[in-house]
Amino acid sequence: MGLSRSVIGGVAGGVVGAAAMLPLFEGARRLGLIRESPPARVIDRAAATAGQATEIGGPVDQDERTVTSIGSHMLYGAAAGAIYGLVQDELKLPADPGGMAYGIALWTAGYIGWLPALGVLHRPWQQRTGDALVPFAAHLVYGIALGRVDAAVRQA
Repeated sequence: MGLSRSVIGGVAGGVVGAAAMLPLFEGARRLGLIRESPPARVIDRAAATAGQATEIGGPVDQDERTVTSIGSHMLYGAAAGAIYGLVQDELKLPADPGGMAYGIALWTAGYIGWLPALGVLHRPWQQRTGDALVPFAAHLVYGIALGRVDAAVRQA
């Protein structure tokens, strides 16, 4: 498979997967399972950290917060999808199990690895149950969408 088709399939799948996570986050927030969406939590914490580091902080406008959290989430999903497309060229995993495994790997890297290391979020076992489990479930949804869209692009 050509490199460009691999990347295109992964990016398309990553965007669809990231978009599929957002209603899950919003529904869980409305049900009280989580306090706020993880992308919004990340943006809030990053803004607070940047404000402390540069002394330019201040309240983040709600519209800016929404656009920034969704935009950054979609870009992260697209970039992670591009990597999946390249990895999938080598591994050739079935769409659903491969995508779900990748989604779990992303969750693990983020929620156990780099987000806590940067002080953005606590590790899952230090969070409320919903704040830990909803993102895990959402990353499974991401992985399924990613795997299926990537497979469809590869077959086209």
